[in-house]
Amino acid sequence: IETLFQQIDQQVLSGEQPGALLQFVCAQVVRLFDFPLTWVGKKEADGSVSVVACAGVDNDCMSVLGRAAVAWNNTPHGRGPSGTAIRNGRTTVFKVDADDASPFHTTASTLGLRAGISIPLALRGEIYGVFTLYARQEHAFDAAATVQTLTGIADRLRIALDIGHDHQQLNLMRTALSAAGNAIFITDRSARIEWVNGSFCRMCGYSEEELLGQTPRLLSSGQQGPEY
Repeated sequence: IETLFQQIDQQVLSGEQPGALLQFVCAQVVRLFDFPLTWVGKKEADGSVSVVACAGVDNDCMSVLGRAAVAWNNTPHGRGPSGTAIRNGRTTVFKVDADDASPFHTTASTLGLRAGISIPLALRGEIYGVFTLYARQEHAFDAAATVQTLTGIADRLRIALDIGHDHQQLNLMRTALSAAGNAIFITDRSARIEWVNGSFCRMCGYSEEELLGQTPRLLSSGQQGPEY
């Protein structure tokens, strides 16, 4: 598990896209725990749950989950374990043949799924979606230690999503600043230039390579006194 956590951290630091990271984690969890199906769903405004990443069931997980039509609203499909975890914001351990999982009985029976756990994923104080895992053993999730381990993985996923969101926002900001018509530069605490946009280079006549590491004193013409 520690190795998995390290791999997650490395991918986050390298700027891996959230979708690819979630897919990697699902695949690793299937491999480590021998679970037949693991997936991450995103809560959608229309009451549905979209599959962001999944692994298992002989690499046919997307079609399996598509047929299940998972939701989080107050419908028979929405009252299943994944939808319940999203609505309540609490981890749900369940037996697949339980009444609240009835819409999924046929699919589960075909795949030999007996038990599952749905862990809500919160992002910035709001429920983003759910991390759901299935097992072929009826009591696979009865042990508190197992639940704690899987909750720890879900916490890492939440942190990764949070950081990924920040990276996306920074990339959007960088794109906007780069395309701005106004000249913009950013310095560190010592006033050394760390970033410039194209407009700044065009207006001052220096290239980006010439500006990085310099201070704004580079722009001084030497023609004005200190008062200016």
